[in-house]
Amino acid sequence: MCEYFEDKPLERLIAPGIEPKQINDDALGCCLDAINQLFITRVAQTLKVAKSVKCFIIFKINLKSYF
Repeated sequence: MCEYFEDKPLERLIAPGIEPKQINDDALGCCLDAINQLFITRVAQTLKVAKSVKCFIIFKINLKSYF
């Protein structure tokens, strides 16, 4: 994998100080794990917000039925 990145401008693409030998399967796996965890966290947050909104709407509908 690192041979592919030998002629690429890694300083501009990724970050200053990155060398081709640092880009390997382990680094890619860690990156994908971080993206996956972020996605799962965002989905969980979205579901919590949606549940809160749903509860609020149901509460308002029930409150209107009493008046």
